[in-house]
Amino acid sequence: MIRIFWQKYRMKHQFQWHQYRVMPIQVVLISFLFLIFPFSDMVITFLQLFGFSDDIATTFLTLAMFSTYYALLLFPTVTVALLPELRGKLKITLQLLRKRRTVAPQIIEERIVC
Repeated sequence: MIRIFWQKYRMKHQFQWHQYRVMPIQVVLISFLFLIFPFSDMVITFLQLFGFSDDIATTFLTLAMFSTYYALLLFPTVTVALLPELRGKLKITLQLLRKRRTVAPQIIEERIVC
């Protein structure tokens, strides 16, 4: 985006923000995804550097051991949610996979008990 902005500025063209309004949101959300999940490891390292006991670090580490892998698992979901072309294709695919309910006549038998 910075490259596009610089190129428009250099060629003295007006930069039209409405064409690029989705791109910064996508970049920020995907960057946030990859910054927030490794945060637990950074906190543990920070606590150990400042002399906190290892008991606190191990307790926190057992809770957040695999949090760095969540970013890799959530990346495709976030990408599909952010891109309108893929979001539309996903909705169509999910609607095709959904079982269609049909109305059909049913025969009801009456039992007479004497």
